[in-house]
Amino acid sequence: MKRNNYKAFPGLLLFIALLSACGQQSGDNNQSQSDTSNATLTDTSTNTIIDSSQTATNPSDNIQYMTDRVDSVIIINFWNSTAVPILKRNKKKVMATIQFPLYGEWTTMTGLDKTPEEATAKDFSVNYDKLFNKDFIALLSAQTYKDVEVMSINNTLYFSFGVSKKEGGIESSVRLTYTKTQDKFALDLISGAGGDFYE
Repeated sequence: MKRNNYKAFPGLLLFIALLSACGQQSGDNNQSQSDTSNATLTDTSTNTIIDSSQTATNPSDNIQYMTDRVDSVIIINFWNSTAVPILKRNKKKVMATIQFPLYGEWTTMTGLDKTPEEATAKDFSVNYDKLFNKDFIALLSAQTYKDVEVMSINNTLYFSFGVSKKEGGIESSVRLTYTKTQDKFALDLISGAGGDFYE
């Protein structure tokens, strides 16, 4: 299984996390249409072709907002294999989706005194209930597969969903970002934005 090298793109990951956390939706970005290429992306596991010439693009970062262009069956499959196990509190299934090292701010959010690169599956398992606490579960349960966002960066598809809340005038959010491998969706990044979601 090929692993994305996030160490090489920390600024790009931060941009993805902040962009997603700020509620960017593919429908909000239809003002800038790409007219420079007619490239296609193929989901190798289902042979679904995605026409990137019809998606909104940020040319400087090669980011394409793909949610409206990805087959809804793929998005439903993503939701059922990632969010539903979290909602059903199926820790074993959730743990099976995680690819370590798991990047993002999850170690800071849980008070773990390690960097994401140092943290292990055991560390995540011990802190599982802190991350997926009752607030997270309640907010996620109000969502459906229609709340999933899909982006393409350099022809890699990233699927994500997140939760946010506002307390005392401060908004905070947590977003989970997955990549699609040939046989599954792998959780690669847990990002936070705004205030401390877990306070």
